[in-house]
Amino acid sequence: MTASRILLEPVGRNTAPALTLAALAAVEDGNDPVLVAMPADHVMLHPEAFCKTLVQGLPLAMAGRVMTFGIVPTAPETGYGYILCGKPIDGTPAQEIVSFVEKPDIETARRYLADGHYLWNSGIFMMKASTWLKQMDRFRPDILAACMTAMAQSTADHDFTRIDKDAFIDCPSDSIDYAVMERL
Repeated sequence: MTASRILLEPVGRNTAPALTLAALAAVEDGNDPVLVAMPADHVMLHPEAFCKTLVQGLPLAMAGRVMTFGIVPTAPETGYGYILCGKPIDGTPAQEIVSFVEKPDIETARRYLADGHYLWNSGIFMMKASTWLKQMDRFRPDILAACMTAMAQSTADHDFTRIDKDAFIDCPSDSIDYAVMERL
């Protein structure tokens, strides 16, 4: 996939199909790059620290792990999902995920903050393209099949790939969290 290629979804189907389309495009040339999926509305107050964290997670992603990035909470927040962290992974700063927790009420958020083992779910993920496609085949083969059909029928227009609307409109809508992350 070239750096200037932009995939255009004809209809919104949430984040899991969007990432699946990107992964399919990424492996078209026979390579298997590491993908970083992140919301467009995040403010990076410490970009150097973020880049360092990505570099630290890269070997784990290259080894086939699906990485998610948590944020150390600074207050009890009811507007974010949380990640309950477990044991460290292979002597790295990364930790196993025990569970994902949906947006809690204020008392639960206070307990999470006091506990010290919970992070805010940033919605940022990193994995090899093939790893994502394998997880989609495992957990949401219906989305994978719809995305494969839509990609096969897509058209190129300069730096854009126009995903076929007639094929993609039938793709189920699901988030990265629900489709894969909460099932791992």
